[in-house]
Amino acid sequence: MEFGNALYLAEQINGSIVDWKFIEKQPPADPQLAEARLTRLEDAYGNIESYASDRGFDSAKTRAILEASGITNAICLRSVERLKDELEDENFCILQKRRAQTEGRIGIFKNAYLGKPLRSKGFANRKTRIEWCTLTHNLWKLARMAAQAKENQLAAAA
Repeated sequence: MEFGNALYLAEQINGSIVDWKFIEKQPPADPQLAEARLTRLEDAYGNIESYASDRGFDSAKTRAILEASGITNAICLRSVERLKDELEDENFCILQKRRAQTEGRIGIFKNAYLGKPLRSKGFANRKTRIEWCTLTHNLWKLARMAAQAKENQLAAAA
């Protein structure tokens, strides 16, 4: 929950925000939110390789959707016994480690982009602020990626 409303952020491996939803009323349960957002992500981007999230998003239905879609399931499992088994899978561990970076991204997004406290009043104004901050964040990420690529080129040429 953010600002009295729920904010869902999804990012790809390079840290760019690829999906978000700011929810005005009572948010759906995390598994239901994941199911809806997976459909949206597939419609927008096509094939999704993997989906990682915290254990709140784990459900039998979400696992079945991911399996049917051929998406690697890296959702942290609610069952401790099943989680122990998954932790033996190197790919699962890598994706969960990457997911942990999303928690940091949410903190950066809230504190560095939106401002603390968020001064926009009313849901519509907060939503607009989030839209602009998402765009700004992604432009910043693209600029950093371009600068890093240029630096790598120069280093390779030297």
